[in-house]
Amino acid sequence: MANQKVLEEQKIEWEDAYEKADSEEYLIQQGIVVHNELSKKITVDHDTNKTICGMFGSTADDECFNEIINSQTNNGNFKCRELISGPFKIKLSEKNIDSLKNYAEKLCLRRLENSVWITSLIIVYFEIVLAKYKSDSKWSSAYNSAKNLVQQSVRNHKYEKELHDACEKYLLRLGYNYLTKKFILLKNLKNKKYHRENLL
Repeated sequence: MANQKVLEEQKIEWEDAYEKADSEEYLIQQGIVVHNELSKKITVDHDTNKTICGMFGSTADDECFNEIINSQTNNGNFKCRELISGPFKIKLSEKNIDSLKNYAEKLCLRRLENSVWITSLIIVYFEIVLAKYKSDSKWSSAYNSAKNLVQQSVRNHKYEKELHDACEKYLLRLGYNYLTKKFILLKNLKNKKYHRENLL
């Protein structure tokens, strides 16, 4: 009788724990939905994307390229702490990777190790920023090794594409924000110059 009571109490505890976990899962899913809906409202058109990619490509140099290549490990991931393209920098901090993960809808993707997310982001970085080095054998070797690591980690073509798309959106969003800040800064400088000239 006592054992039966203990089993019933354990059952109630498990049901409560399951319900709580289910509720947390639901809240996380809703948070992702809200985030994605908000990000869709601020769309970046094709021409702007092209401008961003052009800006990235024009500022990338051999030093940046070789630094990333040399940071790759034997299993395909990267140990670099930031991505640099001229004045544009992306810190690969835990905080920034958490922000990047918000661009994915599937929880199974968000739960992937940070190293997989960083590798996927660098794959996109290779495609957009370092595209001019595509004919270099080092580019192909590093790119294919990184792709292989992501494929082995995700093991689902559909989810792999979502991971790639999330990294692409994140990179383009950072580029868009960077260009916007530069535009505002230049505009303010021009306004100050205009007012100063009128005062003379």
